[in-house]
Amino acid sequence: MIVQTFEHGTLIVLSKPFDSRAKALYLAYSIVFGVGGTFLLGLLFYEYPSITVTVLLLALATVQFVASYRFGRSAMLQEEIFIDSKELILMIKGIGPMKRQIFDLPAVTDFRFLDKPVMAPHPLAGESFDYLGFQTEQQVINEMFGDNRLSFDYNGRVVKFGKNVYSWDFDEILQLLRSYGYTSNQIP
Repeated sequence: MIVQTFEHGTLIVLSKPFDSRAKALYLAYSIVFGVGGTFLLGLLFYEYPSITVTVLLLALATVQFVASYRFGRSAMLQEEIFIDSKELILMIKGIGPMKRQIFDLPAVTDFRFLDKPVMAPHPLAGESFDYLGFQTEQQVINEMFGDNRLSFDYNGRVVKFGKNVYSWDFDEILQLLRSYGYTSNQIP
């Protein structure tokens, strides 16, 4: 987490492109699916298949390119928060246009940290060594799709943001919010 203070507010960079193992894995998936889609398109020019095979290859290549784009976007994800005395602005950058959400700071309630669930050992993992990789696979899935996120309530809806944010970063963000006049409780 990077905190930059300006005259009129504070910018907090929660994540940058390729800053975690999960994002490196997303990049690898993006490359694999992109190469797969290119290979399928190459089959169209190498051989002149029937119309049915052409449509099938184009559909499969499209699916491969869409998956490559989505994984690439996840790998390039950058999340930032800008806080001043009136607003909390969430900015999500990646491939494509920046998504920006503006929230009135007085309407933000119940700012909280969503912790990752405690991971139990996989029932098929070995006691001394994970021969088949079940435990390792479960750890990777938990890291990619677990919480460790920030959340708050705003006008009757829950807003979740930030991936792989640490609890001590949450404490620092909460202190910054309080310095700008945030008074709502963070623990129900």
